[in-house]
Amino acid sequence: MGQRTAMKEQNPNWVHLRDELSLLNRDLLHEMRRRAPQGQQGQLDQLQGLVLNEHEIVSFLSSDVGAHMAHDEQGCEQSTQNLGAVSQLNQITQLFRLSRIEERCLVLCVAAEIDANYSKVFAFLQDDITQKQPSIDLALRLFSKDLPQSIENRAIFSPNAPLLKNHLLQLSDAKGRHLPYLQLTLKLDERIAAFLLQTPQLERVLIDWAELVMPNDPVSFITAPSEVRDQTFSSSSNVLPKVMRRYDR
Repeated sequence: MGQRTAMKEQNPNWVHLRDELSLLNRDLLHEMRRRAPQGQQGQLDQLQGLVLNEHEIVSFLSSDVGAHMAHDEQGCEQSTQNLGAVSQLNQITQLFRLSRIEERCLVLCVAAEIDANYSKVFAFLQDDITQKQPSIDLALRLFSKDLPQSIENRAIFSPNAPLLKNHLLQLSDAKGRHLPYLQLTLKLDERIAAFLLQTPQLERVLIDWAELVMPNDPVSFITAPSEVRDQTFSSSSNVLPKVMRRYDR
């Protein structure tokens, strides 16, 4: 077990995720403390086991995600630069040209895939034990300095912005309650989650038609003839939108 943990800690992708989770924990702690005076504790005590109480949240978010990882924005950005394109998160950020806040939204959504306690933290901060995924409102509260910036940042959740346009995230109203826009939940695409956690998987509609074969040795760069690349990109551009529309239905 110790050997497996040590190997995981040496993985650049995991190092980057730990760094980002440390920043996320800081922002969640700040938001939790800001909301603490609202007097929820008495009600939460009746839901022991379903949600985390204030003490448990502080303990969880204050625990050291990685002893040697930076806990400030400057340190995180320096670590990201050092990692280059090694981490999966950096690859997605560069490929889809995501802004810093868009990148942090991906981390917010993948957090519960790494530790289920994040779902309980989200429920606490959203005053709803059934709300185990972060909402647009929570993301804006965490990653915006003030109301004007929060209003400006709403644009990242527009249909034409990278997160939704490229199906990295999906907006969900699971119970069909016709919720206000800010209360819609953010769901990370399962393939993106698998990629970030280095457990790649096929799109469901392709399972009967394709097989995912992983290389035995890491490949840093593959060169293909320009005509092959052009034909592949052209075919993908024509076919993938039709597949996605069929899947969305």
